[in-house]
Amino acid sequence: MIPECARSWRKLNFETMRAIKTAQPLEPANRRRGGHEKSDISIPAIMAFLIFMGFSAFVMHAGLWGWLKTLKGTPAVDAARGWTPPASGSTKGKGFPVLQVKPQHDWLAYRQEQEAFLNNYGWVNRTAGLVRIPISEAMERVMRDGLPRWGPTNRSISPLELQRARAGKGAD
Repeated sequence: MIPECARSWRKLNFETMRAIKTAQPLEPANRRRGGHEKSDISIPAIMAFLIFMGFSAFVMHAGLWGWLKTLKGTPAVDAARGWTPPASGSTKGKGFPVLQVKPQHDWLAYRQEQEAFLNNYGWVNRTAGLVRIPISEAMERVMRDGLPRWGPTNRSISPLELQRARAGKGAD
């Protein structure tokens, strides 16, 4: 059984072999001089596409322009300008939010509450025995003792204790 490439190689004639050796391309008998091949491009198809795109752009712009002309002078803001608030007290109920009257004052009150929360003692969960300590004291304890042991057993070692143990071994 002869492979396909070997069969096609045998079909080459003398002129083709000479063109391959001299590296000159062969001129096909049906090739026209100049112009383009019909399979490469279709000028009428490209022109039809460009005309269609231009017409579509014109239709879209004209439609948007007409739609915006109908909206001119009647935005929703004009209707809101004549709005008057309801009588006081009538909107206080389930569904109506209470607006902030003084947001700066509310922000300062919130910040003071959070500062007091961070800088004072307090219970987090009295039954579990969890307490809240001031953040400055918590940072000092972490620096002094390391992170607490939260592992599954009490034999876990904190990173600070591990560093101290390694430093002690190196000093011996």
